[in-house]
Amino acid sequence: MKKDLRGILFYITVSLAFFSLSNPFSIINFNLFISRILEMKSREAGAVLSSVNTSPLKYVSAIISILSIPATIIFFISLFIVFKEDIKDEKERYLEHVLLIGNIFIYLVFFSLNKRLVDRWILPIIPLTVIYISYGIFKFGDIFKSNKCRFLITATSLASVLSICIYNSFIIYSQLIQGDTKGRAYIWTKEYLKNEKSHVLVYTNKGRDPFHNLKGVDVILFQVYESKEAFNFYPEDPYKYDLIVIYSTMRRNFNNKYVIQNYPEYFKKWSNFMLELEDRGNFYLISNFKSVKPDLFNVSDIEIYKKISDKEFLANF
Repeated sequence: MKKDLRGILFYITVSLAFFSLSNPFSIINFNLFISRILEMKSREAGAVLSSVNTSPLKYVSAIISILSIPATIIFFISLFIVFKEDIKDEKERYLEHVLLIGNIFIYLVFFSLNKRLVDRWILPIIPLTVIYISYGIFKFGDIFKSNKCRFLITATSLASVLSICIYNSFIIYSQLIQGDTKGRAYIWTKEYLKNEKSHVLVYTNKGRDPFHNLKGVDVILFQVYESKEAFNFYPEDPYKYDLIVIYSTMRRNFNNKYVIQNYPEYFKKWSNFMLELEDRGNFYLISNFKSVKPDLFNVSDIEIYKKISDKEFLANF
């Protein structure tokens, strides 16, 4: 019992030490770090409209999305093998499995109780799942007595996981080569404004946005915190502007089940705003910047709409 207790205390100490090393700011400016935690606690007391998700299985789905379906299946097979055979046969490794699997389970339960779905929150447990995936790949074959079957199952499992890793690496490389959509849209708009005097509206999802550097551009940060009454954040009159820049991730701020049910007026206002840009014939899509799909970096596609001038209207009449 004392040995187990010492092991748990050692594990906690090492975890805190590595957290401090990976987050030196939390030690150097401890008071500011605690203040920031308390600030976020009050700010996120309600839902965050950009990532609200009330499904109890949202983080299970997120893990499947990150790992891929084949890797997730192998992960659960590995857990089955651990509980059915390993813990029973190797009792001295019981604490190791409890700490590793318990860590994964606590993370999932803790974040699943939250109304938000933020994939990066569960990244700390991905290495633990990879340990069990690796373990499962080589233990799965042991179920079969035939060496040939054992080899085929192990090789197939390994190949399926590695092929997805290679594919994802290619997608990430393609996204890095293509560059950030925000930077490309900023350069396009900057060049456009050299030749056209336009009043520009930009709805951004980040406080630090390169569009702030352009003169004559209204950059508005989209409000998403329910505790800060984001549901009262309504769109500007689009007809005041010649050019409107929209981030694709903006749509999920108002077009989700939670918002539609709880704030129908807010949903209606923003839906009508998008209809004015897309379907009413008063604006047209002059340029857009898309990320490589599937998007593994959660990069916004950017659409730029131009108001049809009287001159353009008469030319098309």
